[in-house]
Amino acid sequence: MDSKLGIDQLNGHSDGDICLAMGKIGAVIVTYNRLNDLKLVLQAYDDMITPPSFLVVVDNASASDTAGFLASWAKEPSKFKKIVKRMSRNLGGAGGFKAGIDISLSEGAQWIFVADDDAVPETNIFEAFSDGLREISCDKSGSIAALCSTVLTANGIDTAHRRRVKVGLFSFKEEAVQPSEYKNRYFELDELSYVGSLLNADAVRTVGSTCGEFFIFHDDTDHSLRLEKYGAIYCIPGAITNHKVTIYDGPNDSWRAYYDARNRLAMIRRNCGSSCFYAQFIFYWIKRCSILASFVKHRSDLERAIAKRAASDALHDKLGLCADFTPGQTIRP
Repeated sequence: MDSKLGIDQLNGHSDGDICLAMGKIGAVIVTYNRLNDLKLVLQAYDDMITPPSFLVVVDNASASDTAGFLASWAKEPSKFKKIVKRMSRNLGGAGGFKAGIDISLSEGAQWIFVADDDAVPETNIFEAFSDGLREISCDKSGSIAALCSTVLTANGIDTAHRRRVKVGLFSFKEEAVQPSEYKNRYFELDELSYVGSLLNADAVRTVGSTCGEFFIFHDDTDHSLRLEKYGAIYCIPGAITNHKVTIYDGPNDSWRAYYDARNRLAMIRRNCGSSCFYAQFIFYWIKRCSILASFVKHRSDLERAIAKRAASDALHDKLGLCADFTPGQTIRP
């Protein structure tokens, strides 16, 4: 099935015939040193009513216990093909998802489901996606770039994973989709996260895969904005992914602030034009880097130092893993 031809092709298929209705579905999980979480996630795929055609687990150079477990897991019989890709070094979530998505394309996937190693999809998630896609076909025309699920935590819907964007000549504003909209059968959005999302493989081939240079943070946001150039992105609230919330450890995780800031600016630069980027760069510098930030926003010397480096690297398009901000490193002023 050529998914670029539009969703109208889904009409006429029986409700349970997901393979026929949606084509070949591949799934990608990226993992790094969270073996207990990974085991729960892999069990969820075994328990699915209709599993994907294949599952790619990208191991970002985890400790040997993860490597050993995955070597045994890959040999166990299953309802789906198992593919384990062990990286020689940690390429971050961005590099991991790029590797997994590229493998999925080579395997002939028509839809690619992406999720973290702490994100547990409900057993009926692909049925819910299929039903939602079928319903959209009754109301809409045109290409679909991606679908995404509701992301649930212990506190309810995590709205941060599904957002809309307003881009002006000098402005860039992201707003989370409000919980009330999840009562609808579906809704359109601009930005998805890689937690429980289903990417149209034709869209990925057209706009490109994940930008691995982002390392972590905003790689999925950047991909969303590129995917929108192909077609619409919809959330199917009846499709559910349960996500564990990780609590980070202050100073020992301050390196994350660098990638968060750098990549957000880089994402704006790559997708929103030079006027918008330079305006956002100036606003960011005033709020986070300037001496004014220390007095008005009470930014510490450490926070300002990280912000300055992030802004500078975004300005000069210096991406990838930064040696001064490696995972787990304690950053000092």
